[in-house]
Amino acid sequence: MSLSYNQYTDLSTNTFTFTFGFIDINDVLAIGLRTSDDTWVTLTITARSASAKTVTVSDDLTPYSKVQVYRRTTVAPLVDFQDGSRLTERDLDAAYRQGLYVAQEVAEDSNQSGNRIDIASDLIAENAITTEKILDHNVTAQKLSLTLDLSSHAVTLADGEIDTDELANGSVETAKLADDAVDGTKLADDAVNSEHLVDGSVDNVHLSGGIDLTTKVTGTLPVANGGTGLTAPLPFRLGMAAELTLPAADVTVSSPHLLGETPKLITAHLKCIQDVGGYSVGDIIGLGASDEALPYNVFADGANIYFRRDGDIGIVYKDSTTGHFNVTSDYFSIVLSAYA
Repeated sequence: MSLSYNQYTDLSTNTFTFTFGFIDINDVLAIGLRTSDDTWVTLTITARSASAKTVTVSDDLTPYSKVQVYRRTTVAPLVDFQDGSRLTERDLDAAYRQGLYVAQEVAEDSNQSGNRIDIASDLIAENAITTEKILDHNVTAQKLSLTLDLSSHAVTLADGEIDTDELANGSVETAKLADDAVDGTKLADDAVNSEHLVDGSVDNVHLSGGIDLTTKVTGTLPVANGGTGLTAPLPFRLGMAAELTLPAADVTVSSPHLLGETPKLITAHLKCIQDVGGYSVGDIIGLGASDEALPYNVFADGANIYFRRDGDIGIVYKDSTTGHFNVTSDYFSIVLSAYA
């Protein structure tokens, strides 16, 4: 068992009990073994108890793997023996214990300094400790002044060293941002709203390919820009145009019209998908209104538009050939449109 220090690996508390003797409670100190660089670092003691033989440190012990509480007895003489003086047991004990404790501390390297004796601050000359004498990471937060003048010093920061918690609100001004430093990956969804856009700053290049203009246009939208060119609204609006496979007889096909109400107008037309009868791919052929004389019916409700056939659908040839022919799904699809 060590006579001048105790070590602890359970760092769940900041108060540590020691077992060694001492002359002055202020001779009891503490150091921590920092895990990141395996270096012993002086800890700050905020309380000592001579009767309970405990010390309390204020440091966050998370970065440390071990704490050592140790004794550092002064090497200055405690007793001044004079010729003819009477020697008391107390004086003899003090002188003996001082020599014994100092010898134990040196022999056991109680302060983990390589068998060197601690030097009191009054024995260190001004400016005696230069930069090269200080180990990396040996100046902890507790050793720094509350106010540091960095006006004449260059400070190098590692990537990611300053996070959002370190920045005061409004501390990063526009002038401090490099051009194009804030890209799409740095902006939260919906972070840029209308009040942050300069008039005219969103041009065609910056518009998405799909813009819903049904509620975003005031005034007249020219035909060249996809509008009607009319100042008054049309009596109806297009809900949905769906191209479906032409069904066989007695089969119904349908598609949602997305109008949110029953359409005012519904239409059906054939679309050529393979050249036949003089028709080319992409040609469309209008179908008449639904009635009992026709072999098909087009109808709708509040959600869908439907097409049902019960027989052959014949159309005339497009070229000079006389007569007509029956359409099939190999050559034609059915396109359904709904308006409201």
